Amino acid sequence: MQLTREDIITTAVELLDTYGFADMTMRRIATTLGVVPGALYWHVANKQALIAEIASSFVAHLDGDSTLDLVAKLRKILLYHRDGAELVTAALSQADSPTWTVLTQKFADSLREVNAEESTRIVAAQTLVHLVLGATVMDQNRAQLAQLMQAAKGDSASEDSSTPENPFDDAALMRGAEIIIAGVAASAH
Repeated sequence: MQLTREDIITTAVELLDTYGFADMTMRRIATTLGVVPGALYWHVANKQALIAEIASSFVAHLDGDSTLDLVAKLRKILLYHRDGAELVTAALSQADSPTWTVLTQKFADSLREVNAEESTRIVAAQTLVHLVLGATVMDQNRAQLAQLMQAAKGDSASEDSSTPENPFDDAALMRGAEIIIAGVAASAH
């Protein structure tokens, strides 16, 4: 089998979804692919570069009809992957992250309709991205902790009819985004 960058990224995402961000190691990726860890470094410089590529692939096709639509769709992307928000946060935290620039520009562009100055739109865009990432990291961590607690009690999700199908409540996040957008609009007048 010829190892490719795409194979590495695909396997890394599968491991992320199965085991979580902390267990998505280069060694585990290599073992899963049946290669020595050093073989990965012919295709990706290091784990940080791999994380950056995965995050970029997650948000590459993010689009929306409005800023609130972008908030909802980014949240959905992050929730689709176990520890998705943690991975994207790690990628965006890297110095000079091109994904950070692309993501915040998408949000800033969506705020053009409120006629605020570009510098205000950029700050609001950064704030919205921080809001989505922070809320989603916390929600994913809470959900995983609840699953661990439930497993420790010996309960199964199917036995507990009070466990919601979607444990994530987006109402507060969306209301927070509305408040930020209203603030940007008010600053334009």
